[in-house]
Amino acid sequence: MPWFVKRGKEVEVPEVVGKTLQEAERILSESKLSYHVESRIYDPLIPEGFIARQIPVPGIRVKEWKRMSLVISSGPQLVKVPDLAGARLEQAERLVNLTGLKIGQVLWIYSDTIPQGDVVASHPTSGEQLGLGRQIDLIVSKGRAKVRFSMPSLLGLSIGEAKMLIETKALVLGEVKAIDTEGIEEDVVLLQGPQPGEFVEEGDTVELGISSPSEKP
Repeated sequence: MPWFVKRGKEVEVPEVVGKTLQEAERILSESKLSYHVESRIYDPLIPEGFIARQIPVPGIRVKEWKRMSLVISSGPQLVKVPDLAGARLEQAERLVNLTGLKIGQVLWIYSDTIPQGDVVASHPTSGEQLGLGRQIDLIVSKGRAKVRFSMPSLLGLSIGEAKMLIETKALVLGEVKAIDTEGIEEDVVLLQGPQPGEFVEEGDTVELGISSPSEKP
């Protein structure tokens, strides 16, 4: 006597990823499918409470009232922005990476009070919560703005006087060359670079040529 195996009707699995649980329940019910919530996961793209994953995937055919497995998004994982003010830029970058965030734009500004290379502020600010992988923009000090001025004349000054004036103007003494001379006192400035009247900035280097009387045979 022949025997037959009765197979249930098949339906196509609909797409419910990106839907709310309520919407997914309605869609699955209309498709004659059931479901259970398998788990919840952090997802940077899908808002909290929406379906992030589904098994089986859309488009395949299954038996009526097959139980679908749904994974619900908990939204992006949130982390606190660390306190970066006063940190060196390199330290701030390491701390941001350890927190699971990223450095975005870095804006450099002059500051009379904050050393060059130190973080002035961040955006978002310390304590705010961001999704994992989001960017933090930093404002970093360039130090005190350099003052531009006309190079003073050092010609005729002793090397000691010239050094004092160079330091007073926040310049840097570079190479000092001795020039063989006769009839001129020793260690008097005869040449300078930059030349008197040229525009210079604080921190620029000044080179000098000073008198060095020739020894008589």
